[in-house]
Amino acid sequence: MSITLESFGESNLQQIEYLLAQSVKGLHLLFDKQIIKKAYTQPKNGILDFDQEDRDKVQNLFAGLIQNTSLSDKKGYLKQLSDEDHEVLIKAYFHIVENTIKNSLKISH
Repeated sequence: MSITLESFGESNLQQIEYLLAQSVKGLHLLFDKQIIKKAYTQPKNGILDFDQEDRDKVQNLFAGLIQNTSLSDKKGYLKQLSDEDHEVLIKAYFHIVENTIKNSLKISH
């Protein structure tokens, strides 16, 4: 079964877009610095090395995050994740943030 963003409702998607926009500005409302640092010091594959099973896992983790309506509910969801799932979600989240930044830059020659 494929999960689509449209199935989560407009208000939840707007909140995720807001959180991503804040992260682009350097304000990481979902994750504290220690958790981000821990995720990136773990000797694991980068997000781009994930196989299809890993991508499905990321999609399901994001689905769980999006389904929670408030910021505190989203943080509660994150706290109940295993360390491995939390790390996967953080790396996927920041991969999206990085791509958002890259896509917003206009380089002219």
